[in-house]
Amino acid sequence: MAKSICFTNQGEIDPRTITTFGVNVKPNSDSPIGYFGTGLKYAIAIALRHRCTVTVQSGLREFRFYPKNVDIRGKAFDLVMMLDGDLPEIELPMTLELGKNWDLWMVYRELLCNALDEGSSLDEAAQVINSKPLATAGLTRVIISGDQFLTEHFARAKWLLLTSPMHKVDSVLELHRGPAQGLFFKNIRISHLPVESAFSYNLTELTYGKLSEDRTLDSHTAMVNLVRAFALSETVEVGLLESLLLAQHGWEKKWDWTWCFSDPSSRFVKVVDDLIDGHYGTINRSAIDFCKSKLSKRTPKEVELTAVQAKMLAKAKQFVAKLGEPIGEKIVVVEDLGSQWNAGLASEGIIYLPKSSFGRGTKFIASTLLEEHLHISKGLRDESRELQDWLFNFVISLGEELQGEPL
Repeated sequence: MAKSICFTNQGEIDPRTITTFGVNVKPNSDSPIGYFGTGLKYAIAIALRHRCTVTVQSGLREFRFYPKNVDIRGKAFDLVMMLDGDLPEIELPMTLELGKNWDLWMVYRELLCNALDEGSSLDEAAQVINSKPLATAGLTRVIISGDQFLTEHFARAKWLLLTSPMHKVDSVLELHRGPAQGLFFKNIRISHLPVESAFSYNLTELTYGKLSEDRTLDSHTAMVNLVRAFALSETVEVGLLESLLLAQHGWEKKWDWTWCFSDPSSRFVKVVDDLIDGHYGTINRSAIDFCKSKLSKRTPKEVELTAVQAKMLAKAKQFVAKLGEPIGEKIVVVEDLGSQWNAGLASEGIIYLPKSSFGRGTKFIASTLLEEHLHISKGLRDESRELQDWLFNFVISLGEELQGEPL
């Protein structure tokens, strides 16, 4: 026998769970990785489709699986057949076309998850063996042979988290060293992230949503689980929270904390409150919205302008008004907005300007006022296509006015 992968767990599988769809009797029913009662059937069919051999041992019984070509209404199919010892072959109600969109690595993931759900540790759940072990009372083994499947075992780090956590957030989340392009649940990758994250996040419990039948979670539901883990915890490290709330790039920057669906912890509110004065322009705005009713400090402290700065601001407002966009919003000048790159901020109908912007000239002040005014008056978002389109259309319209006729 060539090298094989052997998946092992305690207890003896009931043969009916192999042959019957929709049967799930896992003992860890509160939070299993899989619970649809379909995965093992998919795994057997897909492994056979990739020309692997499949054997299942349940206690002292051994079941072997193989394809058998049949004709159904003039079309050829490969039915999955099962041998139970010396008994006659059993025709199973599935073909090798089951799980058309599954890849072979998903078979490995399925069998590993089954073993983990049954209480096996990662080390004992999947092992490389050189020969088939004797069937053993009290144990279930799924043995897959094939070079392709062996390759998937050695490449499993692509979807299996094998590192130790750096931080833990209560009983619902672990943080491993990143960056990462996926989210994990019980060390199994379940989501592809739209943007790389700073950490590898491993959920140990889902507090929102459920896995799909192919053990995946959409990125939005994944984000909800993470913001809930951090925003509801009274023990999460303050420095970690600050880094997430001030993230200027990556997936964390895109988190919407208002999707927590519960009141924030007192620790989360305090961290947000403490960050507002020095980081009003860089803190995730949704976190302020999320905690709004509980915050003691909602806006940064206003500073006085010099006579020259006041003239610059007045000229900038007049210039923008002549362009047809009078600034009706309140303008507040503050010491800074948390970063030299933050030239302005639109929040709750108010335009905030850092004092440092005046060192870049009246033209810069005018362009910043126009941008923040557009955010408020027309709802055009930062770095968005709609803002870009508005500006291009505006420039073309100015060109038409200059030449005195439309294009």
